[in-house]
Amino acid sequence: MISDNRPVWWFACLPSMPFPERGELLKATLGGFLGISTCSLMVGLVSNLGLQSLFLVAPLGATAVLVFAVPNSPLAQPWPAVMGNTLAAICGVIAVTLASPQVAPVLAVTLAFAAMLIGRALHPPGGAVALLLGLSPNLVRETGILGTCLNIELPPENRTLT
Repeated sequence: MISDNRPVWWFACLPSMPFPERGELLKATLGGFLGISTCSLMVGLVSNLGLQSLFLVAPLGATAVLVFAVPNSPLAQPWPAVMGNTLAAICGVIAVTLASPQVAPVLAVTLAFAAMLIGRALHPPGGAVALLLGLSPNLVRETGILGTCLNIELPPENRTLT
C-alpha cells in the first residue's frame, strides 16, 4: 500500500462521483440536448404562431441535469420536477407581492423550501426559480401572476430576458 501524506481536506476537494461510463455519458448528454432543444423549439413555435409569448428560464437547465444525468434520484422524478418548480414560483410571487425588494429574495427561497418540503416536492432548481422571481419583481408585474407561476408568459415587447 502506498502511503499518502496529503491532508484529509485535500481529498474533500476532489470529485466524489465516479467517472461516467460511456453509455451513461452519451444518454445523459443526448437527453439534455433533446430535452432543452424540444423546449426551445416549442417556445419558438408557439411564440411565432402568436398563441402565447413563452420563454425559457435558467432553472430549466438545472432540472435537465437532474432529470437526464441522475434520473433515479428522488429529486429528478416528475412530481418534484413539476410541483417543486410550480410551488417555488408561487412562493416567489407571494414574496415580491408582500415584501420589499431587499427582503423578497430571502423570503421567496425560504417559503419555497418550506412549500417544497411540505408538498414532498423538493427540487433544487425550484430554489433557483424562487430566487429568480425574488430578484425580479418587475418580471412578476409584467407577466402576471398566472404567467409567472407557470413560468411561461412574457409580454411581446419583453421577449428577451437580460
